[in-house]
Amino acid sequence: QNQTGIFTNLTARTYSVEVEDAHGCTENMNIEITQPDELQINLNATPANCGITGGSINATITGGTPAYDLDWSITQTGNPVTNLEPGNYTLNVTDAKLCTSTASIEIGIAGNINAAINEIQPISCYGETDGVLESVSNNGQTPQTHIWNPSATGPTQYDLSAGTYTVTITDAWGCTGSASATLTEPNEMSIDAIIKDITCNGYNDGKISVSVS
Repeated sequence: QNQTGIFTNLTARTYSVEVEDAHGCTENMNIEITQPDELQINLNATPANCGITGGSINATITGGTPAYDLDWSITQTGNPVTNLEPGNYTLNVTDAKLCTSTASIEIGIAGNINAAINEIQPISCYGETDGVLESVSNNGQTPQTHIWNPSATGPTQYDLSAGTYTVTITDAWGCTGSASATLTEPNEMSIDAIIKDITCNGYNDGKISVSVS
């Protein structure tokens, strides 16, 4: 029994109320207490496109009581959020009744960055090891790592002999790009000599003809 007519801490359901006055007269009523649907967040992510643009996240919010306040784990506001680096992002939503919900999603990567090898200095002579190559990416995010095959690191490689070199560049987003280049050397010089001996003792009619190819 409740003589105040106030009932608290009720869950969503239908309640039957019977009222009885001082004379024993009664009246019945069914009262339904409803609740909003559960506040839910569905996040859809578009990956960051390597070398071109960042990813994006679009949020679909259902349930609760509009209007919704969106609080992202970054400085951007609104929906969707765009040009995002790869990584994890969180959205906190508060509805008009101060109910809250939280969801997280990861932005991945798609595609590759550009990679190229420039010949900075050719090999000067046959058998020398003075070639210089430089690897570059014109659309990768910085900082970048440059891994060469044969084994070496860094964008510029010195004291190289003739051969084929491959580099893989990885940028700050984890995007990669590869390139190969062949460093050539001049042909080996070949010297031929035609000798004409001196005819008689004391003469100076000897001759040497040298040709280089």
